[in-house]
Amino acid sequence: RIVYSDTVMAMPETKIGIIPDVGIMHQLSRAGAVGRHIALTSARFNGGDALLLNLADESGDGVLEAPLFDPSQTWMEECYASDDAVEIVRALESHPDERARAAGAELRARSPFAVHVTLRALIRAQRLNLGEVLDQDLRLAETVIPNGDFVEGVRALLDDKDNSPKWRWATLEEVPMEAVDAAFAYRSSWKN
Repeated sequence: RIVYSDTVMAMPETKIGIIPDVGIMHQLSRAGAVGRHIALTSARFNGGDALLLNLADESGDGVLEAPLFDPSQTWMEECYASDDAVEIVRALESHPDERARAAGAELRARSPFAVHVTLRALIRAQRLNLGEVLDQDLRLAETVIPNGDFVEGVRALLDDKDNSPKWRWATLEEVPMEAVDAAFAYRSSWKN
């Protein structure tokens, strides 16, 4: 897994109303606040971050930018400490660091339903092996795509490109936890 000085990566799924998939939550769930930030806000990151997050093994050109997300950034640790998406966004919005407030605005622009499901999936992924995370990704996709914001996210960002999605629930506060619970009511096909 090789990155370069011009590498730019992202998991933009919450931008289009679904969850980060392809097993990425296995690594992001183990990356603390930085992993939560990337998964929830769809933040872009560079090769230096990829190395820190164990998403890459080496630099192909020997030159890497400094990571964008230093794990010692206190605003991240403070704001992403909660397991509640509403508490996280409120902590970001009220934090004195302007980077936190910008992250709060980014989080508010994402699908509220996808943010809630992503956070719960990240929390669950901490105790799952890679195969189980991949199974979770598949089962959640089967549930979230037809019952969430995916069609609207694709319409707003990729088809019409008006960047004005009309999410099923307008805010994180409006998403009923019963809807999030229903996304996780699947039966796992994973066999140990």
